[in-house]
Amino acid sequence: MAPSSSPLRLQVRDRVIVVLQAITAGSTYWTTPSLVSKSFIEWAEEPGNVKYVVYTDVGPGGWDLTGHKMYDEIFHVIVGGAVYDSSDPVSVMEKCIEDVRLSIVKDATAGGAGSLLAMSSTGVVQVRPDGPPVIDAQLAVEGKMFFFQPFLVHTTWSWT
Repeated sequence: MAPSSSPLRLQVRDRVIVVLQAITAGSTYWTTPSLVSKSFIEWAEEPGNVKYVVYTDVGPGGWDLTGHKMYDEIFHVIVGGAVYDSSDPVSVMEKCIEDVRLSIVKDATAGGAGSLLAMSSTGVVQVRPDGPPVIDAQLAVEGKMFFFQPFLVHTTWSWT
């Protein structure tokens, strides 16, 4: 029989997807994503089109033994963004980056049922942006921008 829950890394990734899906343009956020996915983003050239993909990566720290059967693990959750706006793709991209950062940091610090902060009881210690995004602007003249914003995730867990 399979375990009752996903590995913690997948739980964090899935929570980030839920958080990004809840972004709605208005008084707090600039853009509403048309898609948030955990797999490849198919491109569609529609004005105002914003799509995010979320995946885990090794991260900077790996994992360390911190006590008897206790481990600290540091990894990245990457939010990749694809933006299409024929008039000003750079501004749309920058607003998307801010939306992504704000939504995830709020969830990691404000709490609430199911939040990244609430996951501290299962081992999530910290989730925060890890440096500036990587930006691909080669297609900006065509209205297309891509970015990848890493978030550092620090967890603690045990093998029993």
